[in-house]
Amino acid sequence: MNNEIWKPVVGYSGYYSVSSLGSVRSENRTTSDGKACKRKILKPSYSRGYTHVVLSMGGSTLTRRVHRIVAEAFYGISDMQVDHINSVKDDNRIENLEYVTCRENITRSRSPLKKNSLPTGVQKRCKKFRASAWRDGKNHYLGTFETPEAAKESYDNFTNSYCAFRGSNKIA
Repeated sequence: MNNEIWKPVVGYSGYYSVSSLGSVRSENRTTSDGKACKRKILKPSYSRGYTHVVLSMGGSTLTRRVHRIVAEAFYGISDMQVDHINSVKDDNRIENLEYVTCRENITRSRSPLKKNSLPTGVQKRCKKFRASAWRDGKNHYLGTFETPEAAKESYDNFTNSYCAFRGSNKIA
């Protein structure tokens, strides 16, 4: 059963609508030069895993991320960030989106529940894992490891010894 609900895109009422399933469409209208525009679903583009569409009105165009358009239409405008609950960046269904603070979004992006997340200080390089840490304006290379756990251990050891050396209990 298709329970798709359409609402106008905030700031583009009469020009574009967005659905509860994450689709964006242009609406039937006549342009200022008399051309008829028929309703059609916009084909999204991808950038860094997120979908975005180009919206045009009054001679100006704007590229917007679809998850933001959906959240604004269904939840209202907010200065908070939009999080994909299931961590799939192109799943823009309204039930998969929620407003979160910046801190919550960062915390969730490093959560072990997310498939591609790695601990702080660990990067994947050619099927191995590299550990590095920024301290005193310099990047300290800590080594390449077979597992992300080993790289994380190296990072933790470095930050703990650094904090002990600096006489602090906080990571700098």
